[in-house]
Amino acid sequence: ISTNGSVVERRRAEVVTMESMEKSRWDQLKGSIDYGFSYASGNSQTQSSFGADAEYHGERNWVTAKASSTFSGQSDGPSTQRETLTAAYWRRFTKKTFGGFLGDLLSSSQQELTLRTTLGGAIGRTLVRTDKTTFVALGGVVGSRERYSSSFVGDPISTNAEGLVGLTYSTFRFKVFDLTSGVMLYPSLSQAGRLRLSSDSNVRWGFIKNMYWSLRIYENFDSRPPVNAPKNDFGITNSLGWTF
Repeated sequence: ISTNGSVVERRRAEVVTMESMEKSRWDQLKGSIDYGFSYASGNSQTQSSFGADAEYHGERNWVTAKASSTFSGQSDGPSTQRETLTAAYWRRFTKKTFGGFLGDLLSSSQQELTLRTTLGGAIGRTLVRTDKTTFVALGGVVGSRERYSSSFVGDPISTNAEGLVGLTYSTFRFKVFDLTSGVMLYPSLSQAGRLRLSSDSNVRWGFIKNMYWSLRIYENFDSRPPVNAPKNDFGITNSLGWTF
């Protein structure tokens, strides 16, 4: 690596990725957009899914954002809809440790959840980092505000303080195969015995330039919702996408 007349040498095994630092922040932004749709004529069932994510990386700071929407309906049955929006700001302290703030919005008709807002902070540490794989652990504290459908017995509006324990795993094989998976546990600090779990796994296969096919598995579980509503929200989607 040559800069300002000086040269720094590194072994090949130490180089994981190489990224250019653009002059414009917009040029430094990268992300993806995907969409999937299916239809069955037997019961007029339709399913659609939309996803988008963006990421900005600086030398020590980075920002991530992700949005998704799924819909399922049929002519002779109820329809379900789910929307999510997550964002986070991180700052690297050392080669392996970082910290920052994160936020999450979730609406799920499957769980009769009109809106859950989660905001908080966390500290993270990179446990494994190789040329193809990264494994990270997170720990922190968050606060959540929930609003459920009023048709269920219980308190439709709830405020909760929660801990945060998370694990994220990612691996890739150049531009052909990309796997990311994350699990977040939220043990309640204000409601004894309550535990929430959120998981999201995504596999991508690239096939033509910046185009890819994606398979996504998600789940949200609540051991003790404040109303008499379903505890689990699970789904699988597949879609075509484009990276930028």
